[in-house]
Order: sequence, then C-alpha cells, then structure tokens
Amino acid sequence: MRAERRLLLCRAAAVLVLAAVPSGAWADAPASGWVVGKTADSPAAMVRTLEGVTIDYHLVPDDYDVMKVSVSPCGSGSDQPWYIKDSLSPPGETSAERLAFLRKNVLEGIHNARLNCPVPDGIEDRLLEGFDAAYAQFEKLNPDAQTH
Repeated sequence: MRAERRLLLCRAAAVLVLAAVPSGAWADAPASGWVVGKTADSPAAMVRTLEGVTIDYHLVPDDYDVMKVSVSPCGSGSDQPWYIKDSLSPPGETSAERLAFLRKNVLEGIHNARLNCPVPDGIEDRLLEGFDAAYAQFEKLNPDAQTH
C-alpha cells in the first residue's frame, strides 16, 4: 500500500512539473533518462530522477547556476523529501573541464544525501549514465553557459 502511494505521489509530481513547463520546452529525453530543455525560469536545464534520487541542474540568468540533489522520500517513516542545493559557477575553458567539475558536484551531493537518507547502492553510476551527452545538449541550449 505504501509503495502504491509513493508511486501515485511520484506520478502526480511528474504531472505537475510537466504542466508547469511550456509545451515544447523540453527536448526529448535521451535513452539515458536525462531530460534537457528550457523552462520559464531557465534557458538551460537538465534533470534526471532514478530510484527516488533526483539531480536537477539549471542555468540562472545573471546569477550562479544551481544544482539540486534530492531524495524522496527520505527514510521509511517519512514522506518528506531531503535535498541539498548549491550555487555553482563551473570553472574551466573547455566543456570537458566544466563537465568534470559538475560530475564531482553530483557525486558530493549524493554522498551528502547518503549521510541523511537511505540511498540505493551504486546509484551514482546509474544516475551519471548519459550525463556527458545531456551536458552537451545543455550547453547547446545556451552557448553562453560556459561563460556564465
């Protein structure tokens, strides 16, 4: 029963997110599960949720980029999500340097999540599948992202 309730909550949250994004704003999700696109608030965003863990990275115009790692629910007795949100300005002259910086931040976020919530073993590798291709799409959406 609890698992069915969680599934319904996840589906409801997905419907709400999709309803809030203008039609056609998101690119097709690559096979890896990353969704890359534009939102009303961001010219470039990339998101992936797997096994209750979500990575959300988006560009904030005229400010630092934001990376949020969240776990929902956090623990068996709680329906409350846990998250950590960081303001970032990926350093580097090349896409590969910025990508390495972001990968490191994803891993640190998942490490912090694991200190606070039960997180599936090996989720880091599974979440990062397709990350490089998703980030390449992210940078194409906003060529100024690398100087942001």
